[in-house]
Amino acid sequence: ILLYEDLALLGTVTGNLFYLFQWKLPLGSPFLMLYGIFSGIFLGGWIMALAEMADIFPIFARRSRFQRGLSFTILCIAAGKTVGALIYYYNGWLP
Repeated sequence: ILLYEDLALLGTVTGNLFYLFQWKLPLGSPFLMLYGIFSGIFLGGWIMALAEMADIFPIFARRSRFQRGLSFTILCIAAGKTVGALIYYYNGWLP
């Protein structure tokens, strides 16, 4: 597991360096296909992790007997995500 963590960090740092300094790799289409496959696997893993975190909230609320204000809390989370997305697109922070 430590190896996976180290490789994920190395990939993140390397990807940021390539993005910031706009380095080019002339490796061709086979490398691009391989990169696409691994990027899809990585993104799928993150989506599954996010889905697992979304499943935790109702279980936590039930076990902690968090009944009053639950709907208000969920509404505030949704409103915060909406405001954050609107600010993101209004400022033109698109990649």
